[in-house]
Amino acid sequence: MPLSPNDILQNRYIIVELIGRGGMGAVYKAIDQRLGNTVALKQTTVRSPHLREAFENEACLLASLQHPVLPVVSDHFTEDDEKFLVMQYIPGDDLGTMLMNETERFPVPDVLRWADQLLDALDYLHSQKPPIIHRDIKPRNLKLNPRSDVILLDFGLAKGSQMIYTADGAGRNVRILTPEYAPLEQIQGTDSDPRSDLYSLAATLYHLLTGKAPSDALTRAASVLSEQTDPLRPSNELNPQIPPAIAVILHQAMSHSLEQRFASARAMRTALKMVYGSNMGSGLVRDSSRLLLDSSGQTTLPIVERKRLVAEAPSSGVPEPRLPLPVVVVAKEGGGNYQTIGEAIARAGPGTRILVRPGVYRESLVIDRSIEIIGDGPREDIFIESTASVCLVMQTEYALVRGLTLRGRAGLEHKAHVTVDIPMGRLVLEECDLSSDTLACIAIHGSNANPVIWRCQIHDSKGGGVLVYDHGQGMIEDCDIFGNAGAGVEIRQIGNPIIRRCKIHHGERDGVYVTEKGAGLIEGCDIFGNVRAGVSIHRQGNPFVRLCRIHDQVNGYGVYVYDKGEGTLEGCNIFGNSKAGVGITQGGDPFIRRCRIHHEKNRGVFIFEHGEGTIEKCSIMGNFDTGISIGQGSNPTIATAASIRMVRRPFACFRGGEGGSKRAT
Repeated sequence: MPLSPNDILQNRYIIVELIGRGGMGAVYKAIDQRLGNTVALKQTTVRSPHLREAFENEACLLASLQHPVLPVVSDHFTEDDEKFLVMQYIPGDDLGTMLMNETERFPVPDVLRWADQLLDALDYLHSQKPPIIHRDIKPRNLKLNPRSDVILLDFGLAKGSQMIYTADGAGRNVRILTPEYAPLEQIQGTDSDPRSDLYSLAATLYHLLTGKAPSDALTRAASVLSEQTDPLRPSNELNPQIPPAIAVILHQAMSHSLEQRFASARAMRTALKMVYGSNMGSGLVRDSSRLLLDSSGQTTLPIVERKRLVAEAPSSGVPEPRLPLPVVVVAKEGGGNYQTIGEAIARAGPGTRILVRPGVYRESLVIDRSIEIIGDGPREDIFIESTASVCLVMQTEYALVRGLTLRGRAGLEHKAHVTVDIPMGRLVLEECDLSSDTLACIAIHGSNANPVIWRCQIHDSKGGGVLVYDHGQGMIEDCDIFGNAGAGVEIRQIGNPIIRRCKIHHGERDGVYVTEKGAGLIEGCDIFGNVRAGVSIHRQGNPFVRLCRIHDQVNGYGVYVYDKGEGTLEGCNIFGNSKAGVGITQGGDPFIRRCRIHHEKNRGVFIFEHGEGTIEKCSIMGNFDTGISIGQGSNPTIATAASIRMVRRPFACFRGGEGGSKRAT
């Protein structure tokens, strides 16, 4: 039954307006009266038992997933024999509608940033047991949040476009697809796997980059079988702003054969990271005819040859990636092309891959051209050390460094310097081991600095692990950051990195320290065993800390917000810390939402000396002392549905503490 404005469901949700309607249901904008926020209410009106079971499965599945690219699902219910799903409301048009309304294509850098976010989400989905395959990635299922980050939706039930429906006997694989974005195996109803999502994503990116929907897989297959040319035009032929190497990656992901696509979302993401950084902000682009990718997303190795540059993308189509990258070998004891890495860099053309064999290289490297430096042997046998200056400084738009041990040494003169200095460009630093007996292991600074730090060990510095400052950005993922004398990660002076799935532990100070208007996203990290706070927010620091485990800090708080620090904590698991799970003082004003704060060695939340903040929908339980302590002129808001259970006391105000409580149980 259609809903009208002001209809009320579950004595809670007030309908505002219809967002969209299709043959299987509708999506409405609604107000959640209990929480006071706007939600999207998805309704299905189908009567098929299989489809209704699929809707129920979707609700349960989405509610169990937590990723920034996926919408948050808060509720599902049945009313008047119709099923409803309550999820995050994202205002604005979807990207499909925006494509129809815009006269120009989306900027290439924006689309590549969304591609990176979506591939991270697919890696998360495909890593579930069993793997979760979306099967309906298309522009109409993508929206942008207020930060202009992409959100992957599944509003197919509410769309009126042409759709194909398939279901097995149990109703578990009911899916909706749109032919232009679906791979052949999905259209034919044969077995699909995570690589099917890669086809759909590549087709979606193709449309966003070119403004033209790709030829559908059936038409392409029919053309090939009839010995005609594949009608899928190269993306860089339609949009010369697309780097040829990106066109190669899209073409590979849209291969008819599953085996010819990338092996995984992570492999495709790695391939994009390896090539797109060199093509942003430069009039020169790679000659992708010399780029050969395997299904793991890595470029293949060996022949030694020079690489030429082209000033603009070729218009004759996507080049066949047949020839490998130029490769030179550095061997300390001889037997390679060079005995020092510095000489290899000085003689390398842009795009050269430099393989470094085991040895101790006492050099200070300046990367001033687009190259790759890769360890050719066990990482622990390949050392780069420098006592006079930094081990490595980035002075170009793009470079990749993988599989090296980098040591910053003070030397006899005790000079202070970082191990890796990144003042500009996209340095992709992968699977390296970094330490320093002077300052930080890595410094990221300046508005043009935007590196990717992936699967590195960052440890035992006399300063911090990673320092991000002066508008520096970047992505730090899957790293092990430990044993540093300063903070594991320090963000200051409007630094704004993304830190995901890192272990930040056993530091002599804070795990993460955010100050002086530093920001950033800290997500899915395990932060533990640090001497002071797990996360410390200070002087208008304003990070977004999401889905982190913050526990067992030795002498401090799980999260400490002070001296007008701000920030948002969402969905975090905070426990076992020495002083309290969360400490707020001196005008600290965080927003804490949907967190579990439990089994602390003292208080759950301690708000004192004019601390403020909002605590909403948190579960606070099992703490040794008070669940929430408020004192000394503090006035936080304990918002709706905060569940407070305790060992001794759930709630205490002392020494002039106040606190507003909308609802606490």
